[in-house]
Amino acid sequence: MNGTLAHRAAGDVLAEIQRRQASGILRLQKDATTRQIFIDAGVMIRFAVSTLPNESITALFRDKGGVTEEQVRQATTTKQPQELLGTTLVRLGSLSRETLADLTREHIHRVVVGALAMRDGAYEFQAGALPFREQLDGGLEVPEILLEWARALPDIDSIRKRFGSLEARVTMSPRPPEGYQKVPLNPAEGYIMSRVDGRTSVGEICMVSPMGEETTLRALFGLALAGILEMPHDTATDPVRPTAPAARAAPVRPAPDARRSPPDTHETLARPAPVPSAVAPSRVPANGGATAPASQAGATPAPRVKPAAQTGATAHPVRRAGPPAAKRRVTSITERVRPSTTPDLEAEMLRRFEQMREQDLYQVLGVLSTATGNDIRHAYYGLAKKFHPDKFTREDLKAKAEKVFAHITEAYSTLTNTEGRRKYDEDQALRKSGHSQEKKVDSGDMARMNFRHGKDMFDKGKFGEAISFLQNACDQDPSKAEHFHYLAMAQSRNPRWKRDAEENFLRALEHDPTNAEIYAHLGSLYAKGGLHSKARDMFKKALQWDSANEEAQVGLAQGDGGRKGILGMFKK
Repeated sequence: MNGTLAHRAAGDVLAEIQRRQASGILRLQKDATTRQIFIDAGVMIRFAVSTLPNESITALFRDKGGVTEEQVRQATTTKQPQELLGTTLVRLGSLSRETLADLTREHIHRVVVGALAMRDGAYEFQAGALPFREQLDGGLEVPEILLEWARALPDIDSIRKRFGSLEARVTMSPRPPEGYQKVPLNPAEGYIMSRVDGRTSVGEICMVSPMGEETTLRALFGLALAGILEMPHDTATDPVRPTAPAARAAPVRPAPDARRSPPDTHETLARPAPVPSAVAPSRVPANGGATAPASQAGATPAPRVKPAAQTGATAHPVRRAGPPAAKRRVTSITERVRPSTTPDLEAEMLRRFEQMREQDLYQVLGVLSTATGNDIRHAYYGLAKKFHPDKFTREDLKAKAEKVFAHITEAYSTLTNTEGRRKYDEDQALRKSGHSQEKKVDSGDMARMNFRHGKDMFDKGKFGEAISFLQNACDQDPSKAEHFHYLAMAQSRNPRWKRDAEENFLRALEHDPTNAEIYAHLGSLYAKGGLHSKARDMFKKALQWDSANEEAQVGLAQGDGGRKGILGMFKK
């Protein structure tokens, strides 16, 4: 596998190697810069080398590992054949095995990030068993670095173009990379993974995602590129075209046998020569260096590249470049799936807003209590498309549409969860029974039952289901601070409910004005929203009532208003 980075991005090359589950060395070169990535079974990068001084593993050993120049020289002179410099330093006691593993992973990350940023040059993958494999225990997971690359890709239009039909169903890959469950996901990626059921389309996910279209598309693209998700029209297989102008670059070719002119320092790495059963470099990489191109005096020039016609490619006549065409605007997915509002739609949304507290969750979705999961799903996506807040441009309408949309999403989350739906149905049956039997169950009992169910859902991390029960508890017994407190904490997990969360934190404080925990949680909500002055006030009030409150202490100590944020209060 070889080619030019002007026509295929390095991230796509790495993703292809992962899909093939191949082992070998991926080599990327541009001018005097060469990087080599040692890949094990497509899923783990075990080692990397680079010609750049700021990507030298030897420098990393000195800067962060505490290794001295004398120790490096001693290791270089006593290094055994086919032994890596890091292995020698561990054997001599100059470096611990744990530190070596950490620094190797950091070094791999540094080299691979640089490699994925390359916009032109050449690449070549030589498949085969890795050399010195027994010395390489750790490394960096390929899915993790591909997700990181997708998150930072600057051209969102190139990602958007990959998504053809909006009706393409997103499914789990039948052969996801080994260990993908341990790959850290950001909130958008985690949200998407929770929505993938084999029946949800790209357009539907973009419509209902609270993260916004651009973030959602990046997450979908990254998860597909990493081999975790799959779509019928596989998004990850269409290469991202680098934005830099295409440059003619020769395919990377192995250097002449290193035995003819052996390197004379530990800072060089000869180009790997093809070996039928393994990828074996002509000498062991010592400090992350690699041989520079043969441009120095006495070096053997690289062989000339055959014209495209000789290599099996189709030759085309050279055409004169015409005037640059105007850049075609890429229509966003949300623009394609969300028509503009009408007065009738606005009136219907306002009616739904007024009826929110009167309807049960089945009525919210417009389905029967006997509806199947598929019926609920179809109803949800139809309503989500119809009442998505982004369709309403007036601020007063948009704020109400956000609450309607959140209520629709809450109904869907509760009724598509088997346990959540069972408990909700029990609650509804008990409520109806209470009315028919002249309120044998008073509102206080109902409130306690709803609060118990809501707290149980909250503790399990099922915040959408928790909101329904906790809201009922607040309505049935508005005298309990803990009802509003837990409702606010659950609402804080959804950006669309942040105003309601603030309101319910304040109502909880009306009933329990000496509760330091509520002040601290409200402070974290403010900090997360960038309201740092309000956050500081709440943290100070929390410490007035409990000087040992950890969340308030951390919130005040952080200069940016509290990076710990609202997430800190959910840690167990």
